[in-house]
Amino acid sequence: MPVFIYARIRPMLPFEKGQMNILESKGVDLTVLPPPGETFEPKTFSFTAISERNTTNVDCFNLVAKSMCDSVLEGFNAVLLAYGQTGCGKTFTMLGKAPNVVGVIPRALDYLLEKEPSPQLEMSVVEAYSRNVMKIELFDLLHDKNQTGADWDIKKGSTTLTVKQATTIKLRDGEHGRQVIEKAQSAGHYAPTGKNPFSSRGHCMFLVKVIPEAVGTSITDPSTFVFVDLAGSEGETALTPAFCAAHTQEVVLMRRMEGGVINSGLSAIQSIFRELGKNGKVAKVGKTGVRRILLDYVNANTAMSVMFMLSPAAFNVGPTTSTLYFAKSAALVKVKPKKKESTC
Repeated sequence: MPVFIYARIRPMLPFEKGQMNILESKGVDLTVLPPPGETFEPKTFSFTAISERNTTNVDCFNLVAKSMCDSVLEGFNAVLLAYGQTGCGKTFTMLGKAPNVVGVIPRALDYLLEKEPSPQLEMSVVEAYSRNVMKIELFDLLHDKNQTGADWDIKKGSTTLTVKQATTIKLRDGEHGRQVIEKAQSAGHYAPTGKNPFSSRGHCMFLVKVIPEAVGTSITDPSTFVFVDLAGSEGETALTPAFCAAHTQEVVLMRRMEGGVINSGLSAIQSIFRELGKNGKVAKVGKTGVRRILLDYVNANTAMSVMFMLSPAAFNVGPTTSTLYFAKSAALVKVKPKKKESTC
């Protein structure tokens, strides 16, 4: 079974008015067209499916996550990642936007909880954030010590945090699940950049343990659905002249340092897929940052999918093409998840 890869093309944003649309889709193929001034030949990439600009989060859930929920209920683990440059709609897709846009994660919670017999869901949320690539800290976003809002200096992270140490909350129902997601999001590191007024400054992992009801005399071990809202890939283009003029040199330096750590984490994600493609498994080394958490779940018992979020604007041709090349390499991974053995 391959890793399933999906493209979601966001609409043009107001500040992109007048930009050429460089993305052209036909079926499951997506072509990057050269913008004015560029001379490269059009490049075509293939996906499991493509979500166009007019699709909704409901469409994304039904297309990508619904079948993964079913796999988790059957005893598999699942990992769903949202990947792409900053400002392409990863958090919008995964978490939604208050008050009326519901993301893929809360929709998945609703779907799981509506099953009969209803499983017990437990959620933990861990964020990998730092300004130093040599010391990437993991933050337990549901712990009270990190409910400090914009006061980042008193948040408590750890380079050695494990999933078992993270705060776990049992979900009563879908509404309670939304409240827990909002609590975690309020504890995360977000700040404006030149391309995104609410930019994730860390890679955020929502771990939903699904504990099924006993059926007859057979008891299935718990499975986990890991939703990964990756921070956006960044370069100096995120620090536009207007942004630099409106902020102090200290703030600009902090955003730049965070960007370096964000890109380091994305490189770690790419290395996981390289290892899967080459060896069929991931080496249990390099246990830092986002890789430290994912190593517990990227294994023979895991169904994996990636949503690649894409900007159609001509001035984003570089990051968009880079994202598509990673999608091409991820599509080469062939992993056949093995169902967990039931215990009696």
